[in-house]
Amino acid sequence: MSEELLKSFILNRASEEAFSRCRILSPLPQVPRNSHCDEAYPDSARSALLVFLPYDRSEGEGIIAPFARSNYYKEAVSRLKKLSTALRAKTKASKGDLRIFCNSRFPEKEMAWHCGLGNIGKNSLLLTPEYGSLGIIAGMFLPFDLPGDSPLEKEYYRGCGSCSLCRDACLAGAVKEEGSINKSLCFQHLSTERQVLSPEVTARWNILYGCQICQDVCPQNRKIIPGPALERGFLGARPDLRFILTCSDTELKEYRKGTVLGQAWIDSVALRRNALICLWREGSEEERQELVEAYRNSPEEILAGTAQILERVIPI
Repeated sequence: MSEELLKSFILNRASEEAFSRCRILSPLPQVPRNSHCDEAYPDSARSALLVFLPYDRSEGEGIIAPFARSNYYKEAVSRLKKLSTALRAKTKASKGDLRIFCNSRFPEKEMAWHCGLGNIGKNSLLLTPEYGSLGIIAGMFLPFDLPGDSPLEKEYYRGCGSCSLCRDACLAGAVKEEGSINKSLCFQHLSTERQVLSPEVTARWNILYGCQICQDVCPQNRKIIPGPALERGFLGARPDLRFILTCSDTELKEYRKGTVLGQAWIDSVALRRNALICLWREGSEEERQELVEAYRNSPEEILAGTAQILERVIPI
């Protein structure tokens, strides 16, 4: 089979798995690495398939961002496994040759930009022509020298023009210069960190996991067809905060299993802290006082410190 025919087979088969956009990255670029993108490409990799799976946001606002309300990461991997099986039947590639990645330590956004899966926006997220940034990136390394696809723009951020809505809307001021995110300020990052949040951040906090503000205001996300609703790892927009706050560690571990909240880097205490702040924010004056009284002397220092801050802040 020629390289062109093999590429067509891979892209067509990927489209059959309902990925909204599929591209071939070849050759593999040497991209800048940082503490979160530090894994070397597999030795057998000569190219890669990059795909985009849109997520459903029909539930509207909530305390969990739309990308995390079902486990779209696992869904993408499951669909790519089907493609891997078909590709092994078609070629001599082994399972190890066809390594799948999703939400990984590879520089996925940069890889996606290089092959035209989308553009990089000023909020550092990938923007696709069909779905904006409302989806997740996944991919599979390939042991084939295939013709690669080209970037949509010659430089990052060109698709944003003079727009700065994401930077203006960020409650934390985390969106800095074009494509630069101060992670120490970003609510998405802080939602998983085991620490007492500052009074300024606590007063604005209204999420259990995942921040979507910079995406909600993006003009490229305004007229987007909803992605598929999934049962896999379903959490919904508003899970039971009181359960998350008061359940045992064993119960919380079981609750998180198979969901986006089950990822190893998401700290359980951080989730309980988030639940405490959200319950306080939603409660009456009496309910707020009861929460503060219940947790300001908690043996868990993060919850105790959070309760003590809640005692003196006013929600914004």
